[in-house]
Amino acid sequence: MQDLLLSAKHLFVDAMLHFSGVSSSQSQMLALDDGALARLAIAASRVDPRERGRWLRAIAGKFEALCEGDIPAGEDDRTPEARRKALERERQDNDLHLCKLWLSGNALQRLIEQFILEGWLTPEQADDHGRVEKAIAFLLEQHTHAGG
Repeated sequence: MQDLLLSAKHLFVDAMLHFSGVSSSQSQMLALDDGALARLAIAASRVDPRERGRWLRAIAGKFEALCEGDIPAGEDDRTPEARRKALERERQDNDLHLCKLWLSGNALQRLIEQFILEGWLTPEQADDHGRVEKAIAFLLEQHTHAGG
């Protein structure tokens, strides 16, 4: 079962990296708790192996659409406030916490330059505040895991 979980996670992260435009040499964080990962592995094991890659790419595409805010019309009839609250609850359920930080302009500029040099962001993406925030969050998460 552990091999199946690792395999599903690897396939899913590869698919997410493909859709996010990040090279596989740069890690991207995907917030999946053990339960969510187990459900993904169980669901993937029920898909015909010949169709599994396509199935995982479709799921990754849906996640990417949610990240970009491109929800197909009619698929979510909730108000924007209700969608925002649901996403906030989902993040809290996945042990994610919102931390607002104040950074100097110089510090932010150096971080953005680092993200561009390391291939985490393109110069065009660096103008997107949301993407920069995600990169900073990933950097902090990566730093906390570097020692252990």
